Order: sequence, then structure tokens, then C-alpha cells
Amino acid sequence: MTELSQSLEKIKSRWMVGGSAAEQAPPELRVCLGGADDPELALLAITAQAGIVAFRSAPSAELTPYAALPELPLPTLPEQHRSIFRRIFALQKISNEQSNLLLHFLASRGYVTHPADFMPSRFDDLPACYGPWNGWDEREAVVSNLELSEEAWDHFLPGERVNALFDMRRQDAGKARSLIEAKAEQLPAEQRLRVIQCLGQNLSQGDIPFLEKLVGSDRSQKVQALATAFLARLGRNLDEAENAQELADFHQAGKKGLINRKTIVSARKLKTAAQRARRSELYEIVSLPGLAAALQMDPDALIASWQFGEDVMDASFCGLVARTGSDGQLSACVDRVLSEKSAAADTLPPLLERLSAEDRKRHLPKILAKEEHGFDTALSCMHGYLGTIGTADLEKAPFLTELLAAIRAQADDEKKTGQTALIQEALFQLGLMADPVAAQASINTFLTAGMSRADAALLILQLNAALTPGDPS
Repeated sequence: MTELSQSLEKIKSRWMVGGSAAEQAPPELRVCLGGADDPELALLAITAQAGIVAFRSAPSAELTPYAALPELPLPTLPEQHRSIFRRIFALQKISNEQSNLLLHFLASRGYVTHPADFMPSRFDDLPACYGPWNGWDEREAVVSNLELSEEAWDHFLPGERVNALFDMRRQDAGKARSLIEAKAEQLPAEQRLRVIQCLGQNLSQGDIPFLEKLVGSDRSQKVQALATAFLARLGRNLDEAENAQELADFHQAGKKGLINRKTIVSARKLKTAAQRARRSELYEIVSLPGLAAALQMDPDALIASWQFGEDVMDASFCGLVARTGSDGQLSACVDRVLSEKSAAADTLPPLLERLSAEDRKRHLPKILAKEEHGFDTALSCMHGYLGTIGTADLEKAPFLTELLAAIRAQADDEKKTGQTALIQEALFQLGLMADPVAAQASINTFLTAGMSRADAALLILQLNAALTPGDPS
């Protein structure tokens, strides 16, 4: 090896002074150069290979191979669709939220992304099927069917624990609560908050002792506030009379109607920003039963009497119901928002988060018919049902008319060279919501309205139309 090293040094020295190095090569190398068209070039290739292979540094410690990327439970996107998937990321400015929604859409069609096309950086808001990729290169392999328990707790990553606890609460709420009681205290505040949020699934009277303990002793104010909200949902009397009365003083009750006199509750017009800020603060800490009691009303009657029409206050009130109302009160508030013309659809998302997937799907046609300036609320209630809205339901959306008008105006305006943010966002949302038939019909409608088939804003709709559920290819 020493002789080879010395020979290579002589060869390099000749090249550095501009001379021919073939004469300096060892006899065994000159034999190889005899049949070469360019001996110097052949010698360069040989010496380079020798430098890389023969003199590679020995590792300082034993080498450990990287773990293989785990296989996901769903097949990857079919080969013929991967190019359009990549173009969506290449040609559009996809936010983290949009990329998460896109992966949820693929999962609803029965597919996952190929890791070479897109590798998620965070997994908290992704479908559970991506769980095996979360931290795959940093942890030991565990049995795939391992069940979450006190003993197996450390084998699960934070997001996996939350998913497992939600499933456990559906099947055995008491078992999940016992596990949360045993392990939550050891977690950092943010992880502890997410774990305790699981108690919202199948919340029951049996959870009260643990929730009261959290209110009295947990280190995190956010956890205390969440536990307080859960207790309010269960009808527990909270020590909030003073704050509730202060919030009630920011409201007024009156009568409406000439014949059938009906009680209405509305927010007072406030004069200062400080008053408005204080009212917003109180809405975050007072419960629905507390406010109703301060107004000398039943909570159900308060929901029935709320005067919709002021978006900011409607959103605050709906948030209060979503945070502290019972399941029945929550459903009643959703029904009121959907039935009142003066109630805006964008007050619904906090309420919809507590509904089951089936209930959200049941309300979807009415939500579409109520949204006038976007698809945000409809999209927020489609978790688990992306890519399933048919043409008939989409045509009920008044925003679709506004979107078509914007596309036609864009096509007629020669000065504009790109789509507006409103059009791009709306088409992306529509591509996530529509079923394949509705997606193709939408593409045809937008092309007729003046869009180009090559427009990047249509990519998500084109992927939707091509990727039919259960596509075997």
C-alpha cells in the first residue's frame, strides 16, 4: 500500500508541473494504459478510483446502518398520478396546513404519498396511517400491534399516544382515563394538554374527580381552563358568579315580535376598546351555565334567545357554547346557526369540532348553502370525508357563483397575468372537497369560463378527477 501511495504522489507531481505522468506509473498500471486511446485520461480515472477506494479512512467506531423507512398501511399514490402530485408542490405555494389537507385527501381515497415526492416534517395533524414514519430513524422498532399501556407508554411518540387514547376513549372511557391519570403529570405542558383533550371523547360523570383535581392542582393554566370547560359541560357548578355577572352586564335582554312575543338576548354596544377587550376575555373564562344563570335564564333558553347578526359577538357566543355547553346544547346552537339567515357560517367551526363525523356530514349540504364567501367552514367539517361532495350539493353553494364571476372577470382582464389569491385558494379547497365526477364537471365549467387547462390552479381538481377511489393501478 505504501508503494502505491508513493506512485500516486509521483503521478500527481508530474501533472502539477504540466508533464506526462504515464512514465511514472507502476508497471502493472502501464499495462492497463497500453490499449487506451488517451493514456493520460485513463491514468487519471485509475488514480482517482484508487484514491477513493484504496485510501478510504477507516471509521472511528462500528458502523450502524440506518433503519429502513417503515412501510405504511396504505399503498403509495399510483405512478401515473405522482407527476401531477409533484407539480402541485412545484407550481403552487403550498402551506403546511394545505399539505396536511392534501395528505388527508389522499388517505380518504386510499393512498399515501411516496416519500420521494413529499416527506412530511411534522405528523401531529396527519392521518394516523403516517404514524410509522414519525421518528422512524430515531427509535427502536416495536411490535406493530403493541397496545398503549403504562408499560408500553414510552414506546409511543406523543402523536401516537393521542391517537391511541382517542380510540381507547371510544371503546373503554374508564381505562383511557386511568391511563391519563397515571401518565399525564409526567408530560410537558403542551403534551399534557393534548392528552387531556382526549377526555372530551365520551366525557362522563366518571371523569369529574380527575377534572376537579386538574383544576385545583395542575401547573398549566391552559390545562386548568380545559378541565374547567369539561366540568361545565357536565353541569358542575363553578366558582364564577362574579365573572359571569360582569359578562352578563355586557348584554341585554328584550322582547321581539308584535303577537308572539319572544325573548331575545344581544350584546350591548360598547364605547371603549377596553370594554370590548374585557368582554372578549370573559368569554374565554365564563361558562354557558354561568352566563345563563347571571341572566336569570336556563342555558337552553339562552341559546334559543340569542340574537344573531353581529359576527364578532356571534363567534364569541358560539365559542362559549362549544367550550362549555353540553352535547344537546351544542347541537341546538348548530341548528340555530344553520337556520338563522343573519348567522354567518364562519361562526360554526368551533361547534363542528365537537360533532361526530357523521353529524358533520349530515349538516354539510346546509353549510354549503350558507357559505357566501368561501368554502372554509365546509372544508373544516369534512374530516374523514374529503373528496366526497357530489355535483348536486356543490351547485347549492352561493359562493360557487361568486367564484365563477371572479374567474370570468380574470379571463376578460388582459392586464392580469395570474390568478388572484381568492381564486387559487377556492380552487384548492374545491379540489379537496369534490368527488371525482364533481371535480371533472368543475374543471369543464372553469375552462368554459375562460381558464386555461394548463393553469396550475386546476392541478388539485385534475388530481381529484383522475384519482378515483379504489383505483387498482
